[in-house]
Amino acid sequence: MFSFATLASAALLALISAAPASCQSIDPVTKLPVGYVWSVTHWVAGGVRAGSSYDFNVSAAYVANPDPQYPPGKKFLAYCSGLSPYAAPDVAGFYQPCKVFEGGSASDGFGVAAYLDPYDIVKADGVARIHVSMEYLDLSFAQVPTTRNYSGYYEATFNQVSAPPYDFTIVPTAAMTV
Repeated sequence: MFSFATLASAALLALISAAPASCQSIDPVTKLPVGYVWSVTHWVAGGVRAGSSYDFNVSAAYVANPDPQYPPGKKFLAYCSGLSPYAAPDVAGFYQPCKVFEGGSASDGFGVAAYLDPYDIVKADGVARIHVSMEYLDLSFAQVPTTRNYSGYYEATFNQVSAPPYDFTIVPTAAMTV
């Protein structure tokens, strides 16, 4: 479960890594700097009567882009929690907004969202595939505002009753610009 201490730990991690990192290349798909990752901390997921639940913090440090025609990796800190139904025909996951503490606000076009793939209780493999998306309004690269959306996923485990919370990283693997 979310706690102030957990958020403080994530904030401290973000501050420690807040100094702009340097990189030498960009990802060919996302055009983000190589090395730009999202840090998930205090991951907890488990089964509930209606499906599966998840609870975690996610943050990223600013990373400069070596190619000035592409945006840098954006710094942010958010808390995500939600529910996902159990897998069934025609059941799909959907993004739920996370609470953003740093990086922007909905009023200025910034948001972080997450969803957990519906869990297949027949397969019962213990995999909790979490998807995270970060979107913002970019005013720096064109005369017309550009909405940028990046997403990535990680195959975590359900650990609510069997293991302590843990940390991992998500590499953004998809990008959309509108």
